[in-house]
Amino acid sequence: MKCSNSTLDGWLRDANFRSELSRGKQIIFDRIVSKMSSVATLAVETLEGILLDENQPAPVRANAAKIILENLNRYRLADLSDRMIAIEEQLQTSENERIIDCEQI
Repeated sequence: MKCSNSTLDGWLRDANFRSELSRGKQIIFDRIVSKMSSVATLAVETLEGILLDENQPAPVRANAAKIILENLNRYRLADLSDRMIAIEEQLQTSENERIIDCEQI
């Protein structure tokens, strides 16, 4: 479908359009994540097989180890980030409750 930039700009100013566009993007993203999750175990098992296969050249095994460790570190960082966000939200909630409590006095 072709449309002019002004038409697109108009659509993007429409809150309902932006909401539906965002919902559509989220659906696509969720499908991609689901597909990736379904093959993630196989990918890890493949890397594990390469890593443990003594018939593989050392550089190939080292690369498999590197991939595993890099991704483990990314996962740990993402987990820490999520946990920090949760802590910050709890602290913010606590601060807001203290402010409310002080105002009620």
